[in-house]
Amino acid sequence: MNISQLIKTTQRVVKQAALATAALVLIAAPAAQAVTRIKQNNTDNLNLASSWSALPGAADIAQWTSIVTADNTTSTLGADLSWAGISIVSPGGLVTINAGNTLTVGASGIDLSTATKDLTLNCGLTLRNSAQQSWSAASGRTLNVAGTFSRNGTVVDFNSFNAAATLNGLANDASGILGPWATTGSGTTLNYVKSTAGAISAYTGQTVGTPADLSNVLDKDVNYSLTPPSATVGAVLTGPITANTLRVTSSTAGGYNSITNAGNTITLNGLIGVGTGRTVISGTGNLVIGATRELVVNWTVGQNAIYCPIVDNPGGASSVTLNNRGGGEQWYATTGAAGIVNTYTGGTTINATTAFGLDCWQTSFGSGPITVNGNGVAINLYYRHAAVVSNSITVNGAGGYLRTTGGTFVGPITLNANTITMSNISGNMSGVGGVNHNLAGTFTFSGTNTYTGPTTVSLGTLKAGRVSVPDVSGAFGLNSAVSMVNVASATLDLNGFDTQIGSLKGGGATGGNVTNSSASIAATLTVGGDNTSPATFGGRILGPRLSLRKIGSGTLTLSGANTYSGSTIVSAGTLSVSNSVFADGADVRLYTGSTLSLNYSGTDTIQSLYTNGVGVAAGEWGSPDSGAANKSAFFTGLGTLTVANTGSASFTYSISGTVTTNGVGLAGVTVSAADTQSAVTQSAITADDGTYTITGVPDGATYTVTPSKYRYSFDPASYSVPVRGGDIAGKNFTATYLPAPGMVILLF
Repeated sequence: MNISQLIKTTQRVVKQAALATAALVLIAAPAAQAVTRIKQNNTDNLNLASSWSALPGAADIAQWTSIVTADNTTSTLGADLSWAGISIVSPGGLVTINAGNTLTVGASGIDLSTATKDLTLNCGLTLRNSAQQSWSAASGRTLNVAGTFSRNGTVVDFNSFNAAATLNGLANDASGILGPWATTGSGTTLNYVKSTAGAISAYTGQTVGTPADLSNVLDKDVNYSLTPPSATVGAVLTGPITANTLRVTSSTAGGYNSITNAGNTITLNGLIGVGTGRTVISGTGNLVIGATRELVVNWTVGQNAIYCPIVDNPGGASSVTLNNRGGGEQWYATTGAAGIVNTYTGGTTINATTAFGLDCWQTSFGSGPITVNGNGVAINLYYRHAAVVSNSITVNGAGGYLRTTGGTFVGPITLNANTITMSNISGNMSGVGGVNHNLAGTFTFSGTNTYTGPTTVSLGTLKAGRVSVPDVSGAFGLNSAVSMVNVASATLDLNGFDTQIGSLKGGGATGGNVTNSSASIAATLTVGGDNTSPATFGGRILGPRLSLRKIGSGTLTLSGANTYSGSTIVSAGTLSVSNSVFADGADVRLYTGSTLSLNYSGTDTIQSLYTNGVGVAAGEWGSPDSGAANKSAFFTGLGTLTVANTGSASFTYSISGTVTTNGVGLAGVTVSAADTQSAVTQSAITADDGTYTITGVPDGATYTVTPSKYRYSFDPASYSVPVRGGDIAGKNFTATYLPAPGMVILLF
């Protein structure tokens, strides 16, 4: 298959992806804005609250203004610190951060664009791998980077660094540029930068490569350029080539700048594709990462492609940094059903200044971690339905998406921003971000997920593939706030797994429902772990083998025509219903501190009613304001329940947790649960990994849970645990060994 055929084959698939990307960007959450913290007029260490209007953190910009009235040259960090950026505006004198710790700077970079004074960083400077950074400086200003400098795959844009400003401390490499990571310009003018006595400017000293075959590209310390012969005729290698960087240009809109390696190796540290045509590298020969052990790729238009295997530098693990500056789709190691097997091991960083889709294959990213920076970055895996992506993924930009056509992401995923999902995910998802599932069909989350951001189902069925551990983990995160879109296909499916969520809202007459599709396994939906009172859930909770439990101090309001057949348990807070929808053959169970608000007219028949685990007499029950014969403060509203039978069942649950010492599970600890109002005590002994589960704990009582083991103390000493209609997890203890009097412990 020649390069033209490759592009045409991929374009047929990409058209759908481009439309999906555009639609999804519209519903993406906006990026969080950094907050500016102002330096106060003192020389206190920068880790102290007294040094700032408010202490800056990793999401904040640290700024020096006219509040500082003189040279601020004696400040030290006081500890390793992380800020979103540094801004120098109008201090009364020079600003110097002295040596003695490391400062990590994030996406906001270093801003001297309106500075009246210079900045010197004698401390260590590390760039956080969270997004492309911009470094800017006004005419006449100087930025001194005098400490140890490290990048972590971050790229820096010097487009706003004035030619009459000075950057000291960062020197050109052997080829004459700061490095493939440093650029200026945009679109057709994007280029590497050089330092001339500290003055930053675009590098224009590239050696022109032979257009037909790049046969003169042979020096690892030289930067080359290539203008292909035409929009349809590219370079075909006749032997291996080596360069520090290669800048490929074209002025033919819709054309492509192709390099076919014809089985020969290409060794590069940097690649820029500029102009109106797209850059395509293909062939069976390897693209070898250069001596820097990082390949930095910059694309300025859409539909660029790398269709050849990318491999480590012989010197060791090597990484790839992909910078998309022009939107659209990009193709990375994808050729039809076969795919490309990249074997580099140092990881992949994906940066974007505009939303785009990266069409790739399950082996596109080698074996290292993937870091996604920039908003709206989509990782699309199309070509094989059974694609399995095992790389770990960190998402730092909001509104991107993870998509496979029937495949699965199996590696761990850290969500530092909200992400759109179009895939099965069995890897463990963690972080403060959330997910928006938005693809027709049925997909499953089966990892031990602890992410705390929201879960939205906009389209398709999202199924649970793992039971929740109360207040610890679950298929849909740790007490994630669930929102259902009111469309026919949006469904949250418990799939036979007890599931706990933070809250539930959305849905309506059209859809956005909750169900349990298991034909044989009952499941309970537990709602309220985030203790909030969101808007009404207007969808339906429906189907057999499904029970509902309300926990937490907030209110869950249901307005839909619910048809679930299982029990309704209100352990805490308020459950408010506007329809008489409790199943005739099911129970309702209420506990001290809970309220059932019956906001309908008439009565609803149920099997039995329990309060604090004890069945009450059959008959009509309701609030003190209702017309029920039996009135109870457990109820509000004017509706009533007609209880068919006096409840006679007894319910038991479990209490579980882990005991650790020095971060390791401690075996042989006896953990007891004592009913505070009776002499009943039950216990369990921790296993080798420190876990314990006390089973058969009677419902409706409060228990004191206490660990004990000879010569150990515990923190906390005990828990007070009310058991209210469900299992209790996460009651963890930290143990400290207490040596015998006179015993000496030698620490090595």
